[in-house]
Amino acid sequence: MLHVTRHVEKKGKTNKMGGMTSINTSTVHNPFCQLMRQSKKSVCHACYAYVQEQFRKKVVSPLYISNMNLLSGSILSDEELPIVGTTFCRFNSFGEIYNSIHYWNLLNIARVNPRTTFALWTKRLDIVEPVHLSNI
Repeated sequence: MLHVTRHVEKKGKTNKMGGMTSINTSTVHNPFCQLMRQSKKSVCHACYAYVQEQFRKKVVSPLYISNMNLLSGSILSDEELPIVGTTFCRFNSFGEIYNSIHYWNLLNIARVNPRTTFALWTKRLDIVEPVHLSNI
């Protein structure tokens, strides 16, 4: 089952994701993320998600690895997709698209949650563009 992260609002503290819901994957176990982290010219070189995932290995990492494996392994049935139940949800506040199967699963999550607005920031245009071009 996919893990949906519900970021807690912390009173008196700056928390950019406070109150937001997100569906995340592992940066530590994503080869694309690791390659991008090696480049000092890339924003990924100072990846916040990587640091946080390393810091909270026993809690965060297993959930994000599981999400990555589920989302990138096969197209999930509608019954396997989460009902988010919030107004907004961010894909990959941690992590990055792994492959086209992963991206299709994100599209399907958005489809089965029509009352939720989803956001996705990605560097993986090599995955996103072919999927959209194949549906024109």
